[in-house]
Amino acid sequence: MSEPPVDDYFTEPPHEDGEPSDVDYDSEPDYADHGDEPASSPASIDDLVELVGSLRQRLHREAELIAETTLSEHLTPELYRALRANTDPGVLDAIRANTDATSPPAAQQKPKAPETYFQSLDEFVDQWLFTVYRREVTDTNERRWCSHWRRHSEAVARIDAMWHVFEVLRTDPGLGASVLWKDHLDVHMEHLMSPTGPFEHCSVREGHSDRMTRLPSEPAHPDASSSTTATDASVAAGTATEHSRTARTGQHR
Repeated sequence: MSEPPVDDYFTEPPHEDGEPSDVDYDSEPDYADHGDEPASSPASIDDLVELVGSLRQRLHREAELIAETTLSEHLTPELYRALRANTDPGVLDAIRANTDATSPPAAQQKPKAPETYFQSLDEFVDQWLFTVYRREVTDTNERRWCSHWRRHSEAVARIDAMWHVFEVLRTDPGLGASVLWKDHLDVHMEHLMSPTGPFEHCSVREGHSDRMTRLPSEPAHPDASSSTTATDASVAAGTATEHSRTARTGQHR
């Protein structure tokens, strides 16, 4: 559909009864607001000045708050000493007092947890330990192993200890790796794979066994504290006697 000529936009629309409209196009248009409420008068100069002043005060308070927060985060003791050497001491004292007032006490500050390479014990086992530490445990009687090692509390405790030691020593570029293997991995893994270790009744082919029970222990008695005290007293007496005998021997020399 083609657009009508430009002149059509300015022609007088026909009246409902076919008669021409009585609108006087030679008179000025009426732009007054004929609503229920009168049009508001423009703000005076005094009102504008007051508004600008209140905005400045608000911006000033916001800037002070941002400055206090940023300063409390970055004002280290070293920076404070450098500022004191080049700034009016009174100003820095006020800054320090404000920073101390807004900073939480040291007791309320939670220590940041150290980052670990592995996020869980299972990650450490599957992605590292059982990959780098390999031994024949299926067709041999020299070593014992249980695929359900998680059901052995000693195995879980030892492997968890190896994980924590790994996370500490992995950042040591010098002796860390050697100490990890010599003093921790070899020691714990040899104990776990020992024929008399926690997997003594287990095997890779036969599976897990619950024959390994806890160590026997008699229940504590009401007079256990008195017997413990008597034992401690006997040990102390024996130690004192030994020291006395040693002293007398030294005097005869």
